[in-house]
Amino acid sequence: MAKRRHNMAQFDGVAQRVTDRAFNEFGLEAEEGFGIDPVTIGLIFTNLIPMILNCFQKNDEVPAAEVYGRVRKMNQRNPRALKKRLRRSIIIQSQKDGVILTDDQIEKMSDAVIAEAMAATENEVYSLSQDSRGYECIQG
Repeated sequence: MAKRRHNMAQFDGVAQRVTDRAFNEFGLEAEEGFGIDPVTIGLIFTNLIPMILNCFQKNDEVPAAEVYGRVRKMNQRNPRALKKRLRRSIIIQSQKDGVILTDDQIEKMSDAVIAEAMAATENEVYSLSQDSRGYECIQG
């Protein structure tokens, strides 16, 4: 049981960094009629990150050790496809969490996830990928 809490703490830390990026670097803010706050976004990211990593491993048949390179390669070769994939995942997860987002908010959130993925170390991505096994894979 202690291992599970450690895993969630690791995802919480990444979710907080992505949330900070979304608000500080990409200008995510509440739009009229769409109340959104950092805590809500952090919860979405905490649930979303392990699911995205698990999908890379299951759907793309990428071992945890190769997720880091795979995401970087996807961002280099076809950043629009990577962003589209993330956008779908964010929409699905936010709906599950009962949060309605605007297109602009979804765009800024996907930008923040990509920026954090590009800033992460290979060891961190490997560790998160290992910890994401067993989570639901969002099919978008």
